[in-house]
Amino acid sequence: MTIAVGVQDRPAEAPQEGPWERGVVYFGNPTFAQGCAAVSGIVLSYAGAPTFFPMIAEMRRPQDYNKSLVLCTSVVVSAYLVGGRWPTLGF
Repeated sequence: MTIAVGVQDRPAEAPQEGPWERGVVYFGNPTFAQGCAAVSGIVLSYAGAPTFFPMIAEMRRPQDYNKSLVLCTSVVVSAYLVGGRWPTLGF
């Protein structure tokens, strides 16, 4: 997909004659809040998944790992569903 976008010709909506600017912005001018939201979205999207495997080594009863994994994943998915729908609910 990335290669196709990079080598494609002008879109039909672009002027067919003269210079044409793609309008790609690599870094904009976000506010502090927008920057924090972007970084936290990337960091928190993993929901601590890298810590799941070392966690089983520290558990008193490793047999309970599957229950804790299902609970944690359920909470994260529920939070994502509510949080993803929040802006469209009009709050």
